[in-house]
Amino acid sequence: MPPSTPALRAIRWTAPVLSRVTPPLAVRWLTRIFITPNRRAVLAREMPWLEGATRSTVTTPGGEVLPVWSWGQGPVVLLVHGWSGRGSQMAAHVAPLVQKGFRVVTWDMPGHGDAGGKYSGLLHFTPALEAVAATLPPVHGVVAHSLGTAAVSVALSRGLQARRLVYLAPPEDLPRYVDKVARFLHFSPAVGHGTLRLLEKRYHFLFDQLRGQALAPAMTTPLLVIHDHEDRDAPLAEGRLIARLWPGAQLMETRGKGHTRLVRDPEVLAAAAHFLESGVVDLK
Repeated sequence: MPPSTPALRAIRWTAPVLSRVTPPLAVRWLTRIFITPNRRAVLAREMPWLEGATRSTVTTPGGEVLPVWSWGQGPVVLLVHGWSGRGSQMAAHVAPLVQKGFRVVTWDMPGHGDAGGKYSGLLHFTPALEAVAATLPPVHGVVAHSLGTAAVSVALSRGLQARRLVYLAPPEDLPRYVDKVARFLHFSPAVGHGTLRLLEKRYHFLFDQLRGQALAPAMTTPLLVIHDHEDRDAPLAEGRLIARLWPGAQLMETRGKGHTRLVRDPEVLAAAAHFLESGVVDLK
């Protein structure tokens, strides 16, 4: 949310007052803000990436209808977008992967793009990913960005099978992002903490159990982590930690690509396609 918007100024003026006067109300408000993504339209540069796709839909266990795009034939590669993203954002990977003989599939997560639902988060992303994967042949590879990487890790811990993974700008310290949003909007630290607890109660999970450092050591799927030094949303240190704790993971560090440009950068597209292709020999 841009700092100059009237809505943001109103939140920042009201949040400290509610934090002092009615903390429970402040917690409920921050929780709603935290699980409400910004829907983004398909950008002009993304429209050519969607050309030639076969479009279908998948319904999640929660009833959200997700638009799904598919290209090509061959081993399946899933493209998983992050928070306030959409499937078209990941579609720069389609052409390089189709050229290497893959079938590529992407979709909009609940509350994002053209998908159903108003609220979203990691505990919405994961069942959506599982629902899409259940409609497809065995998954060869996944390219995921930001929060999408955390959803993939949780899905793997719940039984999703894949032969190769590429994580772009993966976050690791999930509780930190609740605190970051609370501070940005001028809610008190106590309200940020209360929001963590309310989310855990509502969705029946513990944030610490879903952190990269908790999940990574048990993983066996080959992983390439690509993370940029100038990433202001997910610090490079978090990608380094995941790569260090994930058995056999590789780490590629970039410069000047930030958090979102990384997704479409030609160097990153080539590295991801090469890593996924190198696992195809296992299928022959």
